Amino acid sequence: MKSSASRILTTHVGSMPRPESIKALLRARLAGEAVDDAQLSAHVEEAVADAVRQQARVGIDVVSDGEMGKTSFLAYADERLTGFVAMSTGDPGIPSSNAGISWARRIDCGFAQGALYQRQHPTVMWAKFDALVAGARLASERLWR
Repeated sequence: MKSSASRILTTHVGSMPRPESIKALLRARLAGEAVDDAQLSAHVEEAVADAVRQQARVGIDVVSDGEMGKTSFLAYADERLTGFVAMSTGDPGIPSSNAGISWARRIDCGFAQGALYQRQHPTVMWAKFDALVAGARLASERLWR
């Protein structure tokens, strides 16, 4: 694991905006259409390499794959975990603050905000990453003077 005794390291979690080539294939898969897995894998590999390059360029210390090959956290969990059940918005057991909206979107920190459907322009996301790195540098300078 990467660590530092002289400054705050930066990282992030969650989805980053995906290229249209990936979004189209992921949407097709969600719709139950047949998807060429080799084609999807090739597009994901290329997008991950680009995302890692861009994260390194802005100064992110611990980079991620940007969840390029995943449709969403909820779908990713559904594909790999058991014990979850779908809940309808009319279910009285659902908190009213979550009714009619995915809880995952309600806790999104704003980097991608539904990256599969690109609700936020990538330029905005990269500007937020720049600010994250600048903030960590400033805090580090003040803490380790």
